Amino acid sequence: MRHHIRLPRVVPHLAAAAMSAQRDPYGARGLLACAASGGPGPDRDVIVAGWVFSHDFRRTLLVDHPRFGWLSPGGRLEAGELPPDGALREVVEETGTDPRPLLPDPVAVLGNRESPERVYGLAYAFVTDPAAPLTPEAGQPASWFTIADMPPCPAFPLDHEALAATARALAGELRGASEVRSGSAAPLQGARSCDICGSAAWARPATTKPQTTEKTWTNGPCPAS
Repeated sequence: MRHHIRLPRVVPHLAAAAMSAQRDPYGARGLLACAASGGPGPDRDVIVAGWVFSHDFRRTLLVDHPRFGWLSPGGRLEAGELPPDGALREVVEETGTDPRPLLPDPVAVLGNRESPERVYGLAYAFVTDPAAPLTPEAGQPASWFTIADMPPCPAFPLDHEALAATARALAGELRGASEVRSGSAAPLQGARSCDICGSAAWARPATTKPQTTEKTWTNGPCPAS
């Protein structure tokens, strides 16, 4: 039987991940950081998702969830599991692909608008080959979509917008790396090597954590401060 990470409780790496995420489309960063620091919050499991891109960042891999429709692979974070590892596991389980992580930090904090579903969530970026065969879970098809033509996801309506913005940003970095290799641009300072293209200037350095100790939630300073 699998045991899942449930908040609120003190899970420092989850609080740090919430603060380091690049995007916060639902305004859920403070709530996740607060609940993972022992502050108040709904009693819910933590969800991790994988935003899987093609190498040119023009396509993304989605699964047809029986309740929520087409959305990125994801599920509950298991006990003893780090969020990026959980996101990778969910992608492999739901699509059968062999993706590579792109960034150490989450690309987005996930939440919701009205429903109690997915109160706490994190999304991580991966890349894989769209030509590779898919072996999705029974009753939950998986398919590649061009990012411009993703089907709507009414349950989580801001996911696709944030995913598309992430794809544009990553594609811009890829173009910048091409300019560096061609000699038309200066190398990025402190950049690390990319596992995909081998460029020493493509992948950004690990995100610097915000220098703050204040715990916050959606309605102001966290009462646990």
